[in-house]
Amino acid sequence: MLTRLVTPAPLRLLNTFSKHQQPVLKPPQLSRKMSTFTLPKSVFNPSLYHRARDIWFKDQPLSKRSVDISVLKRWFLLAGDDRDAFDSVCARNFSEALDAISPERFPNPSAEPFLREIEDILEGRNADERVAARGKDEAAWTALSLVILLDQMSRNLFRTSEGLRKVYAHYDVISKGFVDALMAPKSPLGRIDEYPLWKDSIGYRHWFYMPWMHSEDPEAHERLETILGKLSEEEKEEEVRAFIASEVDAARKHKDIIDRFGRYPHRNGALGRESTEEEKQFLRSGGDTFGVKQDHEDKAT
Repeated sequence: MLTRLVTPAPLRLLNTFSKHQQPVLKPPQLSRKMSTFTLPKSVFNPSLYHRARDIWFKDQPLSKRSVDISVLKRWFLLAGDDRDAFDSVCARNFSEALDAISPERFPNPSAEPFLREIEDILEGRNADERVAARGKDEAAWTALSLVILLDQMSRNLFRTSEGLRKVYAHYDVISKGFVDALMAPKSPLGRIDEYPLWKDSIGYRHWFYMPWMHSEDPEAHERLETILGKLSEEEKEEEVRAFIASEVDAARKHKDIIDRFGRYPHRNGALGRESTEEEKQFLRSGGDTFGVKQDHEDKAT
């Protein structure tokens, strides 16, 4: 059983980074005062977390090691009316939650309130006794649901330039800090992508990698490259290897841009950043924007 008498829960989770093997990711916001922001339980509760999983993993059972093309299409390839319809489903179910943690309501984004949510479940302080009884598994499922909400649902809800600014400067900050802590081997759940529930289900575990791929932190890309490389070497099943290969390719494309520019040039407009001449030329010559049109109407990555 963990205790709060020594170190506050979120700081304790973040402090696990001191025990990382190379490369080491820096724990976010350790020098800042702990956040006093609290997730509203009327919104952030088991019902929300179950909806996130039910909608996102529809037709993708945990027992299935590979990912069907219909599911891949919903996750990555929707366009036109199909995309709009799925966005509407996401908005109906998750706009209230994202609004509750918006920049206006949570102006200093950090992972701390979300780490406290996981800690409360682990220590049996959740108001729902059935959730508390399930302990670690429920905490792990909640962590996955929160990553989907922060990293993916935000991208389905916010497609305008103003919306993308929220994604990049706010929700991505939270999701990366959250994953940084949960991917630490000494976190209360162990390294979250290797949690027993989904260790052998790439369609579930790979969502913990997406906040790093979306990050402009070079160290996150280095660690992601290492993890995906190891997965690729160890996997024997052909369909799963193909999925991992696509992840490796996507991660490499993202990393190449970060290595070259230190940031994603296609985000400059949304973030109010001035592009360098090299960045402008990169975009004019067809450099990767990962599906984000420069009018910022398509899905962000």
